[in-house]
Amino acid sequence: RDLVRSRGLGDVYKDSYKPQNNSVWLGLLNQGICYYHPSLGKFSLINNTNVKGKWEDQNVRSMVEYDNGNILLGTNSGLYCYNPKTSEINLLFTELADKICRKMLRDSKGRIWIGTFHHGLYCIENGRLFKCNLKIKHQKSTSTRLIRCLFEDSKGNIWIGNTCLLYTSPSPRDRTRS
Repeated sequence: RDLVRSRGLGDVYKDSYKPQNNSVWLGLLNQGICYYHPSLGKFSLINNTNVKGKWEDQNVRSMVEYDNGNILLGTNSGLYCYNPKTSEINLLFTELADKICRKMLRDSKGRIWIGTFHHGLYCIENGRLFKCNLKIKHQKSTSTRLIRCLFEDSKGNIWIGNTCLLYTSPSPRDRTRS
């Protein structure tokens, strides 16, 4: 965080991802992503001007490692997959194209949980996207669709938070294929 502030990125920084090679990826507000490696000593900005593919929304709210070194980028207009080796970016699932992908978590089982704003929770498992149904007894508001945070505890439970409630992960039978 000190490195981000010292480079003047504190106001636009939304999320980060740190692979094992001491590099750092930052998701930025309306500017794409930045890459930093200590050997370079500077940030490299990656946005519409230097990627291959169509990237509709550069407001990166969340990031997580996907497969083969690719990075998933949660934006205000869906979920994108960025390949750092080829500089290619693509919308990953058309079902999420109009969704604000606010938070993401890769769990200990390799699943990727995607919390959206107004559209609930999704899960990617074995390359397939599932919509998760969060059911709360006596809950009549739309709060189960406003995901604000995701966390995995030491027992492998996924905790899902919104504006006022905390849930544990839905069971596999509470998911539907998107």
